[in-house]
Amino acid sequence: VGKLQHYKLGQWFGERYRDLIGDSYSKENVYVMSTDVDRTLMSAEANLAGFFPPRGDQVWDPKIKWQPIPVHTMPEKLDK
Repeated sequence: VGKLQHYKLGQWFGERYRDLIGDSYSKENVYVMSTDVDRTLMSAEANLAGFFPPRGDQVWDPKIKWQPIPVHTMPEKLDK
């Protein structure tokens, strides 16, 4: 349930902020950080899948409506 909620939230963010960030993922416009915990990393990835479905030259397999987007972390003990 949580994965689907994050995916749909990403879609909502995509619609809401499309004019600000653009249609496609760009490392110049987006830098994603998460705590270094599996649950939060998975949430970030699900959210990004909804936010930035691959378009145009970002489509690497037409059967897969997902693209890898980097999620940055730091060791939990250094994460304030």
